[in-house]
Amino acid sequence: MVVAPKSPVVIASPSPPVYVHVPFCTRKCPYCAFVCTDDYGVGDVARFLAAVESEAAAVSLNGRLRPPTLYFGGGTPSALPVADLDRWLGRLAEIFDLSACVEITFEANPAHVDRALAEVLVRRGVTRVSLGAQSFDDRVLRRLGRDHTTADVLEAFARLRESGLRDVNVDVMYGVPRQDLAAFVDDLRRAAALGATHVSLYGLEIEPSTPYGEAARRGEILAADSDLSAEMFAASDEVLNGAGLHRYEVSNFAIPGFESKHNGAYWRNEEYVGIGPGAYGRRGTTRTRNFEDLNVWADRVASHGDGVGERIELGAEDDYVESLASGLRTREGVDRDVLLRRTGIDVFARHGDRLHALTRDGFAVVEGPRVRLTMKGLAVLDAVMLGFLERT
Repeated sequence: MVVAPKSPVVIASPSPPVYVHVPFCTRKCPYCAFVCTDDYGVGDVARFLAAVESEAAAVSLNGRLRPPTLYFGGGTPSALPVADLDRWLGRLAEIFDLSACVEITFEANPAHVDRALAEVLVRRGVTRVSLGAQSFDDRVLRRLGRDHTTADVLEAFARLRESGLRDVNVDVMYGVPRQDLAAFVDDLRRAAALGATHVSLYGLEIEPSTPYGEAARRGEILAADSDLSAEMFAASDEVLNGAGLHRYEVSNFAIPGFESKHNGAYWRNEEYVGIGPGAYGRRGTTRTRNFEDLNVWADRVASHGDGVGERIELGAEDDYVESLASGLRTREGVDRDVLLRRTGIDVFARHGDRLHALTRDGFAVVEGPRVRLTMKGLAVLDAVMLGFLERT
């Protein structure tokens, strides 16, 4: 019997990835529950940019932090005025030591990507753009409350490529009300035909706190049929594999060599630094979450150097479950030996019967010390994980 330590082993990384959260959108989508707003002014933008610089300076340890990846997400980073963005990205490059940074990702709304923005991104070292296309059907885009069109997506992608940006991800949503399988397959084919190096799939989740959630309570919209969602999941593998994009995580496909390095740290449950309102972070056994409100966060940064509103100490059990939950999402799965060293818990000893049943029924494969889910298992990932939450 393996006895778990009281706390997980601290796997300290001298150079964790950095995530910067931009909380602004030109229009907040009715399904969105992220920390973002479309109700802001010039003063809010100025305060945000200055506070990010202050928080970055505090966590950079006088330039000693050398992040391997940098990710600007949101919200919509491309909603920032181009001139302000140019200066701000330049300032962050001075604050952090980016000499070892191999990937800088920037999320963008297709409607924002003009020649000026593309030029700024290239000049400031962005290597990867994540384009929030969501669909190539204008009717679906209107249904989602998006403020861009299919034409915007095509033009944005072309501008990014013309500027020299080779690595472009395209987001595609499924499970949208009244979306059928044929429409989703067409979206996938069009994303692949563009030449996207990476495609991220997002199943629509109707959150109670959103306008979509309110509409669902009134019976005006319905959640996607589970059988249809399962068909879409299976179809995505067939369509994208045929275009050279391979599933390396349950919702992410890439041409080999173009997998997201930054997100890989999350799926390995590693350390990372979060900057900006509502951003999460993790150092050692401590998870942090910044204050969500822009002014509360900025005030905290001014008084303490960081925007942290909550700190949670993670025990070995937390680390074990989270490492399983994130690792089993990926093509590589989880390594028994790594997990044992990290948490003191042996997945084979604790969940041997569960693993035997999953492999017997074709949901998982055990290869030496490594456990990974098959396509059949990934399709029912949530149900698979429930079994690992049961103590045996």
